[in-house]
Amino acid sequence: MIVPSMNSEEIANEIIKDYEIVMRKAKYLTKSLRRAAIKSRDKHLHRISDYKSKQKNDWLIDMDYNMGDPLILVAVYFLNEGRLNAMVVQSDKKTLIHYSSHFLERFNERFLKQDNISKLDLLKHFLPQNNVATYDIDIIPDVGNYKNRVFGRFKDGIGLGVFEQLRNSKMMFLKTYISPEMIKENQKKEYESITEAYKEHWDEFFKIKH
Repeated sequence: MIVPSMNSEEIANEIIKDYEIVMRKAKYLTKSLRRAAIKSRDKHLHRISDYKSKQKNDWLIDMDYNMGDPLILVAVYFLNEGRLNAMVVQSDKKTLIHYSSHFLERFNERFLKQDNISKLDLLKHFLPQNNVATYDIDIIPDVGNYKNRVFGRFKDGIGLGVFEQLRNSKMMFLKTYISPEMIKENQKKEYESITEAYKEHWDEFFKIKH
């Protein structure tokens, strides 16, 4: 179970140890979603389920079926000093994306714009809308005290943060969420580059035209 006293290495190991079991549960749940989607008029269904793992960690299982292989995203969430934190394991099983409470607050402030909504509900809104994303740690050079920076592109905005190289994995800490119109002049080149990569990734999954 994830506890506040754990360091990044311990948290990563705990999550990765849980991940395979949670994915098996997700694939089992997706079978019923697929059957229901096939029977539906538009052949598309989305569902997000809560799951408590054997390690006593709280997970969200986000499932999206759209006339093909289902898209599955799982996220573990936990409290640290009373603040919600969430993490998603990337497909390489070596990269973890960390979403802070501050990140979710900015997502609400700058995109969702809903009053009186909990951080967990914000997470449940964010994940389905942004279940395909591109992250880059190379396009923004280290300058002065600004090192190990992460630039992430989502469907509706940008995540900025830092990464930490661990023994067997990498953890990306997304610190804030900004909308495209907030991009500064000196960030536009990076934004355009990663946006193109994002569109290609999105098309690969959903086979839609922009």
